[in-house]
Amino acid sequence: MEETPPERCSCGGALRQETDVLDTWFSSALWPFSTMGWPERSIDLERYYPTTLMLTGHDIIFFWVARMIMLGLKFGDDVPFRTVFISSLVRDEQGKKMSKSKGNVVDPLDLMDDIGADALRFTLTALASPGMDIALSEGRLRGSRQFVNKIWNASRFVLMYVNEVERRPVVPQASSTELVHRWILHRVNELTGEVNDALEAYRFDVAADRLYQFFWHDYADWYIELVKPHLNGTGEVRDVALAVLLEVHDRTLRMLHPVVPFITEEVWQQLPRHADTGLTADGCHQSITLAEFPKKQDAWIDNEAADCMELLQEVITTIRTVRAEWGVPRVQKITVVVIGGESATLSVLRTHESYISQLAGLESLKLVDKHDREPDTVVRIVRDMQFYVLLAGIVDREAELTRVRKALAKIEAQQAANDAKLGNPKFRERAEPDIVAEAVARASTLNEQKNKLVRILEELTP
Repeated sequence: MEETPPERCSCGGALRQETDVLDTWFSSALWPFSTMGWPERSIDLERYYPTTLMLTGHDIIFFWVARMIMLGLKFGDDVPFRTVFISSLVRDEQGKKMSKSKGNVVDPLDLMDDIGADALRFTLTALASPGMDIALSEGRLRGSRQFVNKIWNASRFVLMYVNEVERRPVVPQASSTELVHRWILHRVNELTGEVNDALEAYRFDVAADRLYQFFWHDYADWYIELVKPHLNGTGEVRDVALAVLLEVHDRTLRMLHPVVPFITEEVWQQLPRHADTGLTADGCHQSITLAEFPKKQDAWIDNEAADCMELLQEVITTIRTVRAEWGVPRVQKITVVVIGGESATLSVLRTHESYISQLAGLESLKLVDKHDREPDTVVRIVRDMQFYVLLAGIVDREAELTRVRKALAKIEAQQAANDAKLGNPKFRERAEPDIVAEAVARASTLNEQKNKLVRILEELTP
């Protein structure tokens, strides 16, 4: 339908169509050089054109990016940038485009008031996979806030031990330190390489994932727990532990800083620092923003330490799982008997028995050639070894049987409801694909939980 323009204005005056009109995207295409004094060859234009990186969304590649390149070649004699990073679009948790009419628009300022700017930044970074839009869910936002809280709590622990440290201690030669220190230096060194590679490849999501996994698990869950006795000691043992703890914490904060800048700057300012690190131009202040980004250290590579810790982690995790499955109180010490294993493997267990006892809550760890299975004994296999976890007199078998049966009944009820939903053709036809996928994933999870409870029930049944 063709619109007929009015001949006169409502006031009675004659109308004339404007002829001096420039297309919106055409004017936007001039942005790389028009903002710097063009058509004059200004100092800014000479210095900043062409630039290096352009960041934009995939929905305006043709409208804006292509036009900037064409007009850059026409008027600037060169393309305005060599690299284009296509960022993700932020959608709601159902994957729908945010729209005021749908009422699903999220105000980032409100989110920052609720969970903090660092948590929002980490969420967006962790979900920014190439070619994938971001489904902004409350669960992921809460998870990021928990991670920021984890950083804060671990930092408080570190600061508790370094309050009296006036000068930053020097990390000794890694090979001369105990296993736990050699391992964490090796791991933070691996992390450094992974994060640098990810950032150079614009895989910010990979960098965020590696930082999350290292900080939460390797550093907070394992190293900090293992190093506590060293920090509570005296002399050289304590000094080495403090030096390594500070070095790892400092390096990790610097790698986290581009993603979560506020909490990392706040904590870093309270750490003992090297006098020449992160100096401002006037030399009067220091900032983590100006500190050198960590680089790999060849001297910290220690595959032997990594292999030993991997074995200890498998053993400790296995024993912890048995304790949780059988409802063993956290304060209750237990005995574990180990049969089999190569001499090198058993040597690792003997040498580092204190680590296993500390984190697995053991009264004793016995390495023997033969052991007869007794009542209330749980057997687990770790590599080529059999672990006999002795629970006689510790666990109330009848109470545990009741607990596990109730849990199994609950899982079976949830499984029946979920299976009924998936078995309904109308559900699969009408529900959103994400909802169907979630139900399918839940079916797999419920089945794993059921099988686990059935196994525990079999072990508990006389």
